[in-house]
Amino acid sequence: MRSENESIHYRARFNIVPANDGADSFRAITVIMLRWFASKEGQLNKRGAGIISKLQDLSAEMVREPFLAGSLELPAQYDGGVGARGRSSACTKGIVDERGVLQAWAFEYDEPDSREPFRHWHTSVGLSRQDQDNALVLNVRITYYMMPGYIGRPPSTPPSTTPRFVREIIESDGWSVHVGDTRVLREECYLDLDDFGDFRRSLLSPTRALPLVLITTDLNGATAVWDASELALKVLGMANVYVFDWRNRDLKEKALFPLFLKGTPAYRYGCASATLRIYQPGVDLADGDASTRHRFFRKDWIDEQRYGDRDGFVETLSRSLSRSFTTDEKDIVDVQDVERRRSERRLKELRAKMRDLQSRIERARDDWHSHEPANDLKTEVAYLRNQNESLQRECEEWQELAIAYSNQEPSSALEAIKAERDAFERNLQDAKDQIAASSYRIDDLQSQCDGLRKECRGFLKGVEAVEGLAHIPTSLTDVLKFVCSVWSDKVVALDEAFKSAEDFEGNLDEEWQILSSIPKQLWTIYFGSGERGNISERYRQAAGYELALTETKLTKDNSSIMRERMRHYRGKEIDIRPHIKGRGKSPKMAFRVHYYVDREQQLIVIGHCGGHLTTSGTQRIR
Repeated sequence: MRSENESIHYRARFNIVPANDGADSFRAITVIMLRWFASKEGQLNKRGAGIISKLQDLSAEMVREPFLAGSLELPAQYDGGVGARGRSSACTKGIVDERGVLQAWAFEYDEPDSREPFRHWHTSVGLSRQDQDNALVLNVRITYYMMPGYIGRPPSTPPSTTPRFVREIIESDGWSVHVGDTRVLREECYLDLDDFGDFRRSLLSPTRALPLVLITTDLNGATAVWDASELALKVLGMANVYVFDWRNRDLKEKALFPLFLKGTPAYRYGCASATLRIYQPGVDLADGDASTRHRFFRKDWIDEQRYGDRDGFVETLSRSLSRSFTTDEKDIVDVQDVERRRSERRLKELRAKMRDLQSRIERARDDWHSHEPANDLKTEVAYLRNQNESLQRECEEWQELAIAYSNQEPSSALEAIKAERDAFERNLQDAKDQIAASSYRIDDLQSQCDGLRKECRGFLKGVEAVEGLAHIPTSLTDVLKFVCSVWSDKVVALDEAFKSAEDFEGNLDEEWQILSSIPKQLWTIYFGSGERGNISERYRQAAGYELALTETKLTKDNSSIMRERMRHYRGKEIDIRPHIKGRGKSPKMAFRVHYYVDREQQLIVIGHCGGHLTTSGTQRIR
């Protein structure tokens, strides 16, 4: 849980470049953070507010290794954000590569204020490796906030400070600390002719990211701020501070005046006696109008901001620099960023697996299209079975991939999307679209394979039916049995259909034409073509016979007649009103086939095959 009333106290981002090849700056910095954490806990323990003091059975060694490895949770399940009021909370998270080497590490520490019980301080430190030269990126963010439930006037604003661990990291000889291409100064720099060249290059660098503060003295040597060292310390890592002695005539004439030459646009960027100017990144001395972005302040105005032993201007400048900070989308600042990085890496792995599955699907599709059916039926069936098993495995892998996507931590996934903004969101959507498209192709191939296997089974049964044929069908019952045997995957006849066939004698050729049209034309109309339109008309055009989907109103109004059109099939009662009509006009010679459509099994169920069932018209004739 994150507080919504956090105020930035200190914010900086550093590039760490090791002084010696092979030096493990990453671990050295995490050790510095461990020492700082232990020192803070030692102070908190004196007033019973430290987390380790609350866990008496937890030794320092039990804290050290999880802290450095990125797996610390104090108390258990704490994963950053708001801690428990009046006590400290801490956690670290890390990401390792395939060799087990930490690539990213984050530390969050929440502690109570020593004077304001409801105010807590929150320290977030993130460390990540760059791709080249063993360089590291270090992010530091210090905030304070009021705990939920506090009611009252806001307490006084705490004075600006630079964390001790930041000073230790900047002052270390094991590496150099930069912001962009600008080396961070450990203290204010008093300019001379040698140092002014470095200042000039840094000032005019188009890639500079670190603000520069130039302070000039008056003719008595007093700086624009009371204490330049205090200013440099409070903005350490957020700006480099330079001091120019206005009494140095040689330095003015050889360095300062030529840089800000009078009569040119550059003159508007100058810094007069007893002033302070802040040079933001992107100084273009040829563009005089842009000089207003680099604000300057006179000594008399700065002096007015002092109250008691506090230099109000220094406080204002320090807070302004920390608040003006923008976080890069690749930054590791807190544990949520580590979770985001994990999510990004997992998504990359999933994308790689998805691409592999896609290529396999493409190969399977190409193989399917180029496949020529074998003459040997058993060989073809074996091929189809192997194809089906292969596609089933593909389906299972796609399902696992989809589950892996859905199991991504929602908060970290959202943070990843925020961090990469619209670009990542589009990539994620593309991945989902590709999964959906590939799933559709799998289903399509699976359907084709199942259809062919079903046709093969039907063909085998047809062959068996032909081989088992003792004589040419000479009766309607023979024709019905033959049709049901050859096309058993499309047509099934109920016992009532066979009984009605035994009692009817008509035109055997017409009976064959109608019954054989059921698996060939009628079944295709219902299940095979995918076309839409009037079923009766489409059947008439395909088979040449009339088809009625229902009965007349008078017939439907007669319950006893309608009972003749009910059958029992697969444990339920079905309606066989749809029927195909032979061409015989006499009710006694009129051939009728009544059927039911089993859409689940994709079967045409013949419930009556024989003479004209009773209708309101035939009832009157009789």
